[in-house]
Amino acid sequence: MADSKKNESISLKELILIISKWKKTLLPKRKTIILFGLLGAVLGFTYAQFSKKNYTAELTFSLDEKSGAMGAYAGIASQFGLDLGKGEAGVFSSDNIVELFKSRLIIENTLLTPVVINGKTDLLINRFIEFNKLADDWDASEAEKLKYKINIPRSSFNLGQDSLLFIVSNGIRKTALTVEKIDKKLSIIDRCLSR
Repeated sequence: MADSKKNESISLKELILIISKWKKTLLPKRKTIILFGLLGAVLGFTYAQFSKKNYTAELTFSLDEKSGAMGAYAGIASQFGLDLGKGEAGVFSSDNIVELFKSRLIIENTLLTPVVINGKTDLLINRFIEFNKLADDWDASEAEKLKYKINIPRSSFNLGQDSLLFIVSNGIRKTALTVEKIDKKLSIIDRCLSR
């Protein structure tokens, strides 16, 4: 036992010998090491500059349901481990809210909401088009026709604006939007948008 502890310890002289051995091995290759280090830094910086950024927005809330006396009895019973059900019904039941969040109207109204970014007020749809570089392939006159302006009623949109809004909202609904109940028994809804 004492021998194994003796073998595990290292003297200062041995440490200096190990360091000098590494120094003799690495010093002649320092140019190669520096070159590969710089190459890795440049590649990492280039990747960070040109890769798409991913932003996630999340909303979680609880639906307060007033379901009368039966709801009160169900609440008392649930404290004792009995599930009598809440008897959810109506427009604002949690399952209906989940579907409302996925609706085209809600997504389009959100896209047509003005936001302030870096001191400049613009609509989310314009920021989405700019962020995803959708207008890169459009000519200048086409881009101007498809630009959304603040406080312009939806009924005055041209055919191109209406079609683009539909395509963007449909794409968000299918690929980037997740709306679900955290637990089937609860009325807590989680909404996540990642882009």
